[in-house]
Amino acid sequence: YRGVNCCLSRSLGESLESKERIHVCLRVKPILELEKEHDTQGCVSVVDSTSIILKAPKGSKTFRLSEKNLRQLVQKYTFSQVFGPKTTQEELFDGAVKQPMLDFLKGHSRLIFTYGVTNAGKTHTYLGTDEDKGILPRSLDMLFQSIENKLYPDMNLKPHRCRDYRNLSKEEVREEISLKNSLLRLLKEVLDW
Repeated sequence: YRGVNCCLSRSLGESLESKERIHVCLRVKPILELEKEHDTQGCVSVVDSTSIILKAPKGSKTFRLSEKNLRQLVQKYTFSQVFGPKTTQEELFDGAVKQPMLDFLKGHSRLIFTYGVTNAGKTHTYLGTDEDKGILPRSLDMLFQSIENKLYPDMNLKPHRCRDYRNLSKEEVREEISLKNSLLRLLKEVLDW
């Protein structure tokens, strides 16, 4: 069985090309070498950029019932977009996440999440690897690049209760800098250990 991993993007505006309020993408996980060794069956077939066919695995109850014409052996499902097993992290990001991120940077509300069964590839899709980053690091990179020239250079503001901030006195700024430096030293000690 190959895992499938859904990446959903909820749009409250009208900027998604298809004008859908909820954009549901499906990523088909490739069969891994270890799975091939255990004779894993490919149950998911990509039909086109929006459709897949699921075939019941041989030996499953669904397969046995379908042989007796009591149940359908093949099911077709349609999504906003389907990404096949050879899809790269970059292709997935560009095809499913980049536009909602651009909308978010323009001030629109967006929600992107992954959903699927255990071992479907959610963590890989979301985080990726150091060499091939997933949708979260790519999204954060896009976010921080967008604010690069808009950062407040001073350290005299401190967040207060999620929606507000307060101005710090010079003494409070020194305390915050000292606290930050001690935390960074502690982190360095832990990492060097």
